[in-house]
Amino acid sequence: MSWKICWAISMNEREYAALRGELVLLLAGAERELRALGLWEGMAPPLERLASEVPFCHDTLAFTQWLQWIFIPRFRALLEGDHPLPADCAIVPIAELAFTQTSGDTGVLLDQLRAIDTLISGQAQAILDD
Repeated sequence: MSWKICWAISMNEREYAALRGELVLLLAGAERELRALGLWEGMAPPLERLASEVPFCHDTLAFTQWLQWIFIPRFRALLEGDHPLPADCAIVPIAELAFTQTSGDTGVLLDQLRAIDTLISGQAQAILDD
């Protein structure tokens, strides 16, 4: 059974739309914080760096580049296309590690990412618990 179908069983249409709306706001907040920290880049990295098969493109991109060029656009595409969302999300541990090398206060950005992790993983777990 697909994740979207699982959600449809446990959530009504309004709850599902609210979840997706919250994710849109959180992604916008993450982008806003990346910009405020001066970590939003004007030009995309070369395509071969974006094509890495290593988690978080750790071998070719900085974590903030991965957020900007992979994570945020892919999540937006899922939301805009009304595609199924992942059943789990756990980017905060790598973010915390990556941000130890970042100047500036990344607390608000971490809060945004933590909320995304919690919203995705928490809602999926609630379905599994039903």
